[in-house]
Amino acid sequence: MDKLLHQLQRSYKIVQQCVLGWHEILTELEPHLLTLNNLTEQFASCYSTTNIQLTSLTSQLPDIKDKLLYKLQQEIYVKFAVIQENMCLLHGLCEKISKQCKYSTDLYMKNSMALDLVSVTTTTATRPSISDMLEWLQDTEQSFRQRYWARIYILEQFRLEDKSTYLSENTIWNGEDNDLQKQFQEKVPYMSFFLEEKL
Repeated sequence: MDKLLHQLQRSYKIVQQCVLGWHEILTELEPHLLTLNNLTEQFASCYSTTNIQLTSLTSQLPDIKDKLLYKLQQEIYVKFAVIQENMCLLHGLCEKISKQCKYSTDLYMKNSMALDLVSVTTTTATRPSISDMLEWLQDTEQSFRQRYWARIYILEQFRLEDKSTYLSENTIWNGEDNDLQKQFQEKVPYMSFFLEEKL
């Protein structure tokens, strides 16, 4: 029991750091996303412009559209690379959360026969039940993984020539990650004594 409680305490402290790190990464990413959205809108406008609409320019600069599209494309790929780097950081946080979830769950399964049901399901004034803490940990891990893989899928679908794949147009990409943080932070007050407990 003591070993399991110690592992759960350690897991929640690490997960708490990961949740804060997730929020910080996305906050730092915001200006890059705004720039990318602006660049993709410019690319879409230029791409859909016909040569007839550019007659006055193309008569003097025949390849201006191609040059502009190329320049925008290069700038977009630079910003896209920054976003992908940040996705790698988010993946690292997901992995840390998953490891802690696995460590705690595996330790519980290994010792489940030695633990009676009452001790596992009992909540005290200073500590949630072990079953609740394991469930919250698993829910947190699942929520962050789903959010991460949804973003990866959206990035893989991105096509410059298809405006519907732009990040600015995607409601899933622009979904509220604050909900993930809130979901976890709502549990923290119930564990404040437990997290400070000397085990």
